Amino acid sequence: MQKGIHEQTRIRADGKTGLLVEYGKRKRPKHGHIYLVMVQDGFSQLHKVGITQNPEARFESLNDAVNGRLVVLNCIYVARYEEKEVYLLNFFKGRGYDFKPLKGNGSSEVFRLTWLDLAIVDTAMRWWELMDDWRARLARNVIVSGFIAWALYRLFPWAPGLIIENL
Repeated sequence: MQKGIHEQTRIRADGKTGLLVEYGKRKRPKHGHIYLVMVQDGFSQLHKVGITQNPEARFESLNDAVNGRLVVLNCIYVARYEEKEVYLLNFFKGRGYDFKPLKGNGSSEVFRLTWLDLAIVDTAMRWWELMDDWRARLARNVIVSGFIAWALYRLFPWAPGLIIENL
């Protein structure tokens, strides 16, 4: 006899997102589909949510998905999904992946993924976030360094000539 979702895994409400998040002994299901959840104001972080075994099911909210039967799957939340939508559509075009909207969660959309695709997309999302942070820091550092160099030149206009003479 198959156990219900609450006997298989413990479910708790995540205080930050309000979504139901699985924790417990089981790390991966032995079967089922993997979904990529895009949340408009979310961020790249792995979560696990429950969905039904029927891959064609559509839910009004993530809570409805969790209350379905019985598969616990990996999901990833992606920051600034709109900017990356074209890349994601091109990446999955022709591979048989489909959008599955979750109406109760804002502008969320869901792709069905394999474990390998999830790892690839998660790595790409984390890389994009790192690059965005790196570009912002680089731009700030270039501006600050330029201002400091200009201020030093204005304070000590004779210093560059002195440095060149001593080379």
